[in-house]
Amino acid sequence: MMQSLLTADINLTAALPARRAFIMKITHAQAVQAGYGHKKITVELENGSGERKSFTATTNNMPGFDDANDLREDDIQGYYDALYRLIEYQIADQVAEWETREE
Repeated sequence: MMQSLLTADINLTAALPARRAFIMKITHAQAVQAGYGHKKITVELENGSGERKSFTATTNNMPGFDDANDLREDDIQGYYDALYRLIEYQIADQVAEWETREE
């Protein structure tokens, strides 16, 4: 079983190296089949102001998805965190753009 790599709050400093840390909370995440060996993952993030936005990307990392899915019954936040990690770099620019508009 994969251990959760995140807490409920995430710090996007790595995605925003020239900016201040942007603290977000993962409020929901889900995955649906998107073709053979692919999952479309949607994560909903909440910023420090309480505003929420969903971000979606597709992954073909099935071992990572299986590890995330193992968390689903016992650690729902860990499941959300693991799904986020699977698409983190694909959505980093979109999240950064949202953060910039929120300032």
